[in-house]
Amino acid sequence: MIGVRDAGDKDMRYVRRLAVESALHGVPYGRSISNAAIKARVRESISSIQPDEETVVLVAFDKESDKPMGYLILDLYDIEDSTGERQSLIYDLAVHPRHWGTPAVRLLVQEAARRTAQAGLQYMIGEVSAHNDRTYLQALRLGFELERFQIVMACSQEGPEPMPGRPDSEKQYAQSRHKKRSKNRVPRTYEEARNSRDSS
Repeated sequence: MIGVRDAGDKDMRYVRRLAVESALHGVPYGRSISNAAIKARVRESISSIQPDEETVVLVAFDKESDKPMGYLILDLYDIEDSTGERQSLIYDLAVHPRHWGTPAVRLLVQEAARRTAQAGLQYMIGEVSAHNDRTYLQALRLGFELERFQIVMACSQEGPEPMPGRPDSEKQYAQSRHKKRSKNRVPRTYEEARNSRDSS
């Protein structure tokens, strides 16, 4: 059985460690920053995060062993640029690879949705890198809907240029996808993901 709790001090040490370990899964393929630089940036930014009235940190845990399995950090004071509405933002979410395929993500998202509503907010948003099909399709199955595309362009003194890209060895979520799951288990289209969500 899996439970979800508010993070305590011991949990925050786990959250900070897993945040650094899992940071590479969210890097867009077009960016050329090194994995080492990404981990250093995450290590610095995550060190200042503490649960408070603006930030909820949830931890999924195994009820038998009490060991954490993953976490979700929820910002309750995000503002939607186009409407000015306050909403919650999933700042970060990670589950340790040995717990992939368990209900941990679903339970974390459900609790985050409840906390969003308890804070008087109607919407909860998150971001997924364009190449991270597994996470995007899972988000659709959980009930998220695509609302906006972010576009990006590499620039030089001469103007636009192709994105520099990441070497295959640093495309973390593509590697983990091939290691962890067979291609047959992941829906290929938006419709397949919706059907999978509706039937569960």
